Amino acid sequence: MLKRPEPNSKIEMIGCQLKSIEAVKTLAKHLDAIEKTIGICEVEIKFSNGFICPDISEQEMATLQTPMEKIMKGVILSYRESVSKNKELSKG
Repeated sequence: MLKRPEPNSKIEMIGCQLKSIEAVKTLAKHLDAIEKTIGICEVEIKFSNGFICPDISEQEMATLQTPMEKIMKGVILSYRESVSKNKELSKG
């Protein structure tokens, strides 16, 4: 029997490349499968040294419907915000 992970489990995507809305949906589908298989109850998803295509628009992200897809939308928006802040700080 698989042991339930401790709350605040972490999934770190190092070098992950999300090049399209389809890639986002596929990742969300697989994260959902992992969640259901091993019973993740609280998880932090972090991207580092990755690439999230800037061409994925707000309109495309509006098509994300499942709970995990909506989580991924939040992760993408947060990642973009942090990248933007880092660029501003490096200019200063």
